[in-house]
Amino acid sequence: AQPDLIEVNISCPNVGDEFGTPFAGLPESAAAVTESVKRALLEVGASAPSGDSAEALTTNGDIPISVKLAPNVPDITRIAAAVVEAGADAITAVNTVPGMVIDAESGRPVLSNSVGGVSG
Repeated sequence: AQPDLIEVNISCPNVGDEFGTPFAGLPESAAAVTESVKRALLEVGASAPSGDSAEALTTNGDIPISVKLAPNVPDITRIAAAVVEAGADAITAVNTVPGMVIDAESGRPVLSNSVGGVSG
């Protein structure tokens, strides 16, 4: 069966300290990832077995993609515009936000490295 939607999570991993600016923080890089995913879906769709009925299998190029953005970037609007221009059908805003959760009893951070993605 074909998925109804593919979510492309460009906001993780958050490795800026180790490797420099993550591609989620640069409009050009975020757009390049989006274009690559759309192109790959079209290529896979073009190579689908010809014996499948149109009702059972549409081209993968018809599968919409949503790009999940990072919350901690200088200008999220530029990145959102770049991925939409590159072919994203939707935006998922946003991944977890950096934060620290403290254990009420111990008074210490819950996460071993103190800070991490917090959601919910």
